[in-house]
Amino acid sequence: MVLATKTLNNYAEVSYLPYIYFNNRYYIILTKSSSHYENIMEAKAFQGMILESEQSAVNTFFRKRIIFNFMYEDINQDEDVVQQFTAVHGPLTKQVLKMNFNIFELKMIDGRVILGPGQAYTFDEHENILGQII
Repeated sequence: MVLATKTLNNYAEVSYLPYIYFNNRYYIILTKSSSHYENIMEAKAFQGMILESEQSAVNTFFRKRIIFNFMYEDINQDEDVVQQFTAVHGPLTKQVLKMNFNIFELKMIDGRVILGPGQAYTFDEHENILGQII
């Protein structure tokens, strides 16, 4: 997932990180030493984006993508969440969690999905399509 947060000096900061969708929630794994960690702890709100790969896109100008507005909910080290992260991202997950990484549980506020030219839609926190973006 591509992550966009706002720094304490009001600059945009972007990076990518592993994520999972499990039990109707999104989770990311993030090190305490990253600036995103501090940004999320301070602002609580941020965006995430999942983007279609260039290799599978019909046209790189119109890659499919979904953009989420998130709120930080909690740090979740629940064993079921850790197992799911490990199943998706491999055994390195457990190693980094022994270091200074945490799994963040996110609350989705709303978002947009872009499927192609003229095919952009907004959705709510339950992933119900609200309407087309014109």
